[in-house]
Amino acid sequence: MYAFHNHLQLVGRIGHDPELKILSDGSPLLRLRLYQNPGRADTAREPQVHQLIAWNDVARKMHALVRRGDRLLVHGKLINRKRKHQSQTIWQTEVHISYFAPLKSAEPIEEQTQYLIH
Repeated sequence: MYAFHNHLQLVGRIGHDPELKILSDGSPLLRLRLYQNPGRADTAREPQVHQLIAWNDVARKMHALVRRGDRLLVHGKLINRKRKHQSQTIWQTEVHISYFAPLKSAEPIEEQTQYLIH
């Protein structure tokens, strides 16, 4: 039961080229946004935007393999952070990526996810 605690899977398109930063301790951190468009039946809704974070080897591999507009499947967990901005508390939800798979639009997802990248 605990194996699926705080576990999610998302499929969408990358909104911008990934930003790789090397922190002061030498660990790589990658940030990007994943956009999910609503289905055809629900065209009035805005796309969902998810803030993604990757660390270490996953960050390096994502930086090398994905670009803006690419379709991507990610597995990870939700992390809620709070920060202060101009004396207000702001909550920010991020998806911390465990592994991912770049997807090609024409092929079914099931056939493309056999090679998930950790």
